[in-house]
Amino acid sequence: MFQWNEEMVRFMRDASEYSDYHRRLVQWMLPDLHPGDHICDAGCGLGYLSLALSPYVRRVTAADRSQEALSVLRENCTRRAVHNIDILPGDIRADSPDAAYDAMVFCFFGTIEEVAAIARGQCRGMEVVDNASDENNENTRRKATVVPIKIEYV
Repeated sequence: MFQWNEEMVRFMRDASEYSDYHRRLVQWMLPDLHPGDHICDAGCGLGYLSLALSPYVRRVTAADRSQEALSVLRENCTRRAVHNIDILPGDIRADSPDAAYDAMVFCFFGTIEEVAAIARGQCRGMEVVDNASDENNENTRRKATVVPIKIEYV
């Protein structure tokens, strides 16, 4: 399991602030997003995708187990005066939202089977899976090629 530490936080912060990855992912998602949507960024890490989504939707719930990672998101929300991100510490599997999310995003988060099971219980709309792996083949985990997958729940 991935563990956040000071060095990893520094590395991922630098990578996120100096690349356009999150902006490009949001641009790819925009045709399916609506201004009134409530999106869950499951396993949000440092929250850069949540920050990139926030101008386009009503609410973003940014969920992660790591207090170290979420502290970076809290700092960025304060520094950028972003007020529509709810920070949810803990395991997304235990989340019981009052209303189903309009969409969920899973970046670098488990297997297709894992994310589908979570989304089925918490999402009424679109699920975006970025770089999921095949649980039966450890060699497919975390490949450098990222192909987002959209799954609609009707």
